[in-house]
Amino acid sequence: MMFSCKIMRIALTTSAGLLLTGVGMIYLVSSVAADSGGISLVINTLGILSLLSAPILLLAILVLALLPGTRKSLSLCNH
Repeated sequence: MMFSCKIMRIALTTSAGLLLTGVGMIYLVSSVAADSGGISLVINTLGILSLLSAPILLLAILVLALLPGTRKSLSLCNH
């Protein structure tokens, strides 16, 4: 699979979405659904997983972008 500009944009947008989703879920549990019992633990765990997966995805993008074969294809991107 070729690492292209479109894949880079999708991955960055997904990472930002995961970050915002994680923050929103943790806020939801801490303020709105604090007394809902077991579901708050599930939502909080999913929020933490979303927050942790966002920088992991960014790191994976960075590693892929630094590979010698992808530098040529990414240098043709229009910013």
